[in-house]
Amino acid sequence: MCSSSPIIWPPRLLLTLQKHIETVENAENPAIPPMDNNLKTICIFFDNCHSALADRLAQKGFDYDLTDYCIHFLCEILEEACMQTFLLPRERRIITSMLRHKVRKTAVAPRSKVTTEQTSRKVPKMEVDAVETRGEGRLFTSLLSLEYLLRLFFTLPPVLEHYDKLGASVMPPYAKRPIWEFVNECLNLLNNIPDAFSPISSYIPLKK
Repeated sequence: MCSSSPIIWPPRLLLTLQKHIETVENAENPAIPPMDNNLKTICIFFDNCHSALADRLAQKGFDYDLTDYCIHFLCEILEEACMQTFLLPRERRIITSMLRHKVRKTAVAPRSKVTTEQTSRKVPKMEVDAVETRGEGRLFTSLLSLEYLLRLFFTLPPVLEHYDKLGASVMPPYAKRPIWEFVNECLNLLNNIPDAFSPISSYIPLKK
């Protein structure tokens, strides 16, 4: 990373990100990380590391509640980005299909006082779309592996610059500092989790 970047990248994570991007964008055999491990999703990482992140930010003088704000902010950016250009077209089709399947399974899961007929019915596409657009901000993050969190962090500086250009004024550096501190602490934690990322050999080929 450029020395002027507000994000401090551990070398191991930069290498992980580089290999991930090269594999996803491979012209001959593109592939994506497996997403069948619910323990390695972005959502679970934030949930499991919430207290550690809050404590680290508090030690730097930030309010304890800042962690919730940062998580919500980053999840909102990622959810919006996934529907635009953050994912490659073929990658987005596969991941969106996986997300729809996950939402359907959740929508038809048996609940108390719900009849078998109700739970076994086919879920209309409109109902799935309603779940996907409910604004909960935790849909893609509940599915995507941690490699995509690295991708988000890598693109975050230019994304915030773009938001500045859309607004009437530029957000001053001190206003962005909490976000950068949060991101750097996330990277520090990820760097200390040996099995946070899937080996390239386990990636799932994208169908042409």
